Amino acid sequence: MTIHIFITMLLLLAFLIGSIWFAKKKYQINLAVLGLGAVAFFVSSQILEKLVHILILHPQKDGSIALLQDHPLVYIIYGLAMAAFFEETARLVFFKWLEKKRSLEKADALTYGLGHGGLELIFLGLTSLLNLYIVLSAVQTQNPQVMQLLSENMLKTIQSLSV
Repeated sequence: MTIHIFITMLLLLAFLIGSIWFAKKKYQINLAVLGLGAVAFFVSSQILEKLVHILILHPQKDGSIALLQDHPLVYIIYGLAMAAFFEETARLVFFKWLEKKRSLEKADALTYGLGHGGLELIFLGLTSLLNLYIVLSAVQTQNPQVMQLLSENMLKTIQSLSV
């Protein structure tokens, strides 16, 4: 199972790098716009949106969130709305700023998307897979100290994945 995680991580990275390379060759994308797309994603979702989550959701020290436990559908709608608001606002602000600096090109949308989506792929995709690998490895060792840290449901889920 763990080799599959590494293969998936490598394929995701290869897809991202290949997409950037293809866009650079075919559309002559501006790598500065790509980098700024990544910065816009980071600032909007990893800084500003997380601050709002802390203020509104009041996560506990153990990571639990009352809204998730009590009203999971409302939590999902909240999460979708916040992601849409912050990420789309970042996109709007970025393109308004870029438009003041120079005229927009068709490739700018693709380039921004590659930067934004590329960093999102790294942050969410690769780190989630890395966390999965760490937890799977810890459970597969059958270390009692590790096993005590995980809930019964978590252990069942992990063991079903590793079969």
